[in-house]
Amino acid sequence: MTFGNEQRRHTLRFPAQPHLRLDPGCVVSYCPVASSIGTRVLHNGGNAVDAAVATGLALAVTYPQAGNLGGGGFMMISAGDGVHMLDYRETAPSAVDASMYDDEGSDTSKSVLGALAVGVPGTVAGLAEAHTRFGRMPWHEIVAQVVPLAYEGVWLSTRQAAAMRLYHDTLKQFESTSRYFLEAGAALLPGTLFRQRDLARTLESIADSGAAAFYRGWIADRIVAQVTTLGGVLCHEDLAAYRPHWRTPLRRSFYGNDVYLPSLPSAGGMVTAFALSAAQALELESLKYGTPQWVINWSRVFRTAFAIGNRFAGDPEVVAPADLALAHELCERELDRSGLEKIEAEFRVREPIGDAAAARRLSTTHYSVMDRDGMAVSNTYSINTLFGSKLVVDGAGFFLNNTMADFRIGSGPNWYGLLQGDNNRLAGKRRPASSMAPAIVVQEGSVTMAIGGSGGPRIPTSVAQVISAVFAEGVALSDAVSRRRVHHQLFPDDLVIEKGFQTSTIDRLSKDGHPIFVVSSLSTVAAIRRRLEDDEIAAVLDQRFGDFW
Repeated sequence: MTFGNEQRRHTLRFPAQPHLRLDPGCVVSYCPVASSIGTRVLHNGGNAVDAAVATGLALAVTYPQAGNLGGGGFMMISAGDGVHMLDYRETAPSAVDASMYDDEGSDTSKSVLGALAVGVPGTVAGLAEAHTRFGRMPWHEIVAQVVPLAYEGVWLSTRQAAAMRLYHDTLKQFESTSRYFLEAGAALLPGTLFRQRDLARTLESIADSGAAAFYRGWIADRIVAQVTTLGGVLCHEDLAAYRPHWRTPLRRSFYGNDVYLPSLPSAGGMVTAFALSAAQALELESLKYGTPQWVINWSRVFRTAFAIGNRFAGDPEVVAPADLALAHELCERELDRSGLEKIEAEFRVREPIGDAAAARRLSTTHYSVMDRDGMAVSNTYSINTLFGSKLVVDGAGFFLNNTMADFRIGSGPNWYGLLQGDNNRLAGKRRPASSMAPAIVVQEGSVTMAIGGSGGPRIPTSVAQVISAVFAEGVALSDAVSRRRVHHQLFPDDLVIEKGFQTSTIDRLSKDGHPIFVVSSLSTVAAIRRRLEDDEIAAVLDQRFGDFW
């Protein structure tokens, strides 16, 4: 069954009757067309990884502001032999140097906009690696189903056209981007039949020759020419040397469930894992949702979680082995209140800095998949900010990332307001830290949830709140996702909350001296919840999706 941008509204709580049978499976993504492509693969005998590959490639066509060929991400896969983490995060070009950048943190910084913002893409290699290890259908057969979307075109929705209009001024700065995504310099209108013939040719090459077609040959030539012509340093050797990595995931016990999350370079996985541990230690499920005490305690949890994440965040290849082991141990440790207080004291930060506006910058996309055999995929991938570097590869038709903005380049916070340590300093060949936090929840060896989201640093705080609501409080998935959420990322020292909390709660928090920053939406979550006794499922795309395109 397909769940694209459809929100199912139910007030029933598990174990009340959910929505669908698992057979043949389910895909939840940010685009109904991409979800349909993934679901078709399931109907045709493919497994969850096959459907994840198809969905990811389809989003590159139908959701180009975040779906991508030119970015990277993390994939969590639950197969018969356990839960696996695939790191296909982008890497810094080998020749990059922090002295090349200035004006860090702004929308026009060289780490955000243009050729110097581009890291070595990992998406195509990552999808191919996942398929090689776990896929069932032939690679060519999967990719070939996506080519007609680009060749024949898709009709632009009002939402998609609005995203292009919002970023019109930066998209038009690059000739190739303007030619592909604008018409006579103007934003495309809703209802436009949007054909991407060069992207179709790129996908055909990937279908025929696999990931090698992207990292060598004519596509690689186009990428390097586009970047170097505009002052970037990504080269052929960087592309040819790129490899995804299988890493050991974090495993967090939470109210009788095992929550699996990505380890470094995903700081988001660390934040989520520690937040769940601290929430259980404080028994936050005993607090009434939405009260000042509930808000303040979640803020307390997130401040410490981000302090830990910021301390260790970075490429695991450069983190000291002892620190890497400590980071894992902190995130997997069983805590009580006194243990939490000791960690809070150790990681206390006394001089928070930063800008609360960074707490609502747009980025990333996530999709979740389950198949009839219980295999599950939770995949978050990104070109970093929406439309990435705003630079489209001429002749190949896809956006390149601006992942350099995820590194710590100068002395202050990065573009998302995160102030991280030397592990995340910009250097050639490194992978930057990430807030992506795709999660798989397992109960007695069987998957019961696949979940993730978009929204930069708000991803891990959102995923933690939804998982806690479902598994600690027994809230139905649809209700857990639709709840108003809170966020604190340590830098800045602002409690960010969504509109919808009672005025009395906000007034009490302000009266008690808490800096409050109110936003309409913090993040978007996409999740599937499986009932083990009869394989019935609930599948939800966050209703906030309309606020983030």
